[in-house]
This record gives sequence, structure tokens and C-alpha cells, in this order.
Amino acid sequence: MKAEKRKITKRVCMIILVTIAALIVLVIIAAALSTLQNKEVYVAEYEIGADDAGFIPINIVLISDLHRAQFGEHNQQLVNKTAEQHPDLIMIAGDMLERNCTDAEIEEFASLLDRLMEIAPVYLSRGNHDMNIYAGDIVDPYAVELIQNTGTVILDNDYADIDVNGYELRIGGSLDYAFADDTQEKWLASDAYAFYSDFVNTDRYKIMLSHRPDSFIFGDAADVWDIDLVLCGHTHNGVIAFPWGKAVYAPDQGIFPKYSRGYYELGRIRMLICGGLAGNRGIPRVFNPPEIVRLTLYPDQQ
Repeated sequence: MKAEKRKITKRVCMIILVTIAALIVLVIIAAALSTLQNKEVYVAEYEIGADDAGFIPINIVLISDLHRAQFGEHNQQLVNKTAEQHPDLIMIAGDMLERNCTDAEIEEFASLLDRLMEIAPVYLSRGNHDMNIYAGDIVDPYAVELIQNTGTVILDNDYADIDVNGYELRIGGSLDYAFADDTQEKWLASDAYAFYSDFVNTDRYKIMLSHRPDSFIFGDAADVWDIDLVLCGHTHNGVIAFPWGKAVYAPDQGIFPKYSRGYYELGRIRMLICGGLAGNRGIPRVFNPPEIVRLTLYPDQQ
């Protein structure tokens, strides 16, 4: 009997050891694949509206969450990949830098913007990690000057009215929540409420750069504001994803987030979330290639 128990114990121990070894091998393989994937910028393609009558679309490249990473020397791979999409507009949804970045990193970012501007007009809104570098309550005058000298338009609770391919657009940018996260009285008296109210007061097609998708997925924002399209980043598609691409976790949404990457329709708005380029807080991307978005948009055909 004791001999039989020892055999069973040995079998159980062997199964446990084999399982642990298999998990270690899988982790090593995943890390190796991620390391290879994370050096290449991928392009996620979306189309909003339909080309039913030969309408000319607007081609938009959406970029987010670089976090001062490098894709090729001086981010030339990122520039080349953007140019290959032949965009009419380049939209940047924040977190390209970080709060403790150096002057050299700011200069590197300005150089990137300068090269992107040679491809198409660039519109930039802030994220939570770069919020007081070139936009926000306190800014770095050196960073603002460098960025503005490239011709890039900084949108921080601000908007620009432009015409592209025969379409009249209003492009805005804000990091502020689009709903009351305090009392209703404070919300109605806030600068954010005043900005959103002014932004939607137009017949133009309205595009909002909003780094955090939770600015519109929580509260009543998606039902209140008449915004045609919201472009976001922030989620990094969870940084770590399942092999089939679904995010494991996203900021503010928690485990298995519903809104992590891709196109969504919520209330009165349409939302497109870019999975972003870098990892987050030292955590590398796993089963989650760095991406930019190519959007083919037919504003009058939605």
C-alpha cells in the first residue's frame, strides 16, 4: 500500500513539474515573440461610411501612446509607415512623451512632428502622461515653442475648423471628462462643459481627439454630446493581451475591458480606439503588436 502511495505521489509530482516546465517554456516563447513583434509598427485599418456614390474619402492616420519609444532610428520607421498610408490628416491622441522627459527627448519629438508635417497636417492633443509638457495648466514654454514651430496644431480644450476633400470638419481636442465627475453644479460651471458646448455648436462634421476613451464611455457623455467621431488611445489594448488579441486589462475599465481597441458605437457617438505603440510603466506588450490606425472616413455617408 505504501509503495502504491509513493508511486501516486511521484506521478503527481511529475505532472506538476511538467506543467510548470511547460508554462515556463510558454512564457519564454511569448516573451521572444513579443520582443520581435514590438520592434515593428503595424497598421490597423478601419472604414467608416460607405463609398456608394464615388465620394472621395478622408484618409486619417491616428497615432497614440509612443511614450518616447523609438521605432527605427529617430522613429523613422514610424514616419515611413505613416507616409505609406497617404493620409490627408494625421491625428495624435496623446502620451507621446512623459512627464519626466528631457529637453533632448522633447527635441526628438519635435523632429518627429516636423517630419510628419511633411506628410500631412498634424493635430495633437495631450494625454495623461504628457499633460503638462505642451498643454495643460502648466506648460514647458520650450516644448510649446518647438512643437508650434513645426506647424503642428495643439488642441487642448480647443478646436480648428478646416476643409478637407470638400468636407467641412471641426477637429477638437480635450483630456477632460465629458460628463460630471463631481456635482452637476460644478460641471455646468466648468471650463470643460463650456468647451464641449461650444465645440458641438456647428453643422460641420465633428471629430474629437480624446486620449482617454473613458471620458465618453462613462457617465452620460455618449448620449449628451452630438459628436460624430471620437478618436482615442490610452488603453494600449491592455499592454498584455490574449493570443487572439483581446486585452486582459485596461486603465479605468479593469479586467477584460469592453472598450480596449477598435471601433465602437455608443449612444450618439462613434469611437475609434488606437491600440498605441509602446508598453506601459515598464511592462512590455505581449501578443499585442504596436499599432497606428489608418481610417478611411466618408463623413457624409455614415
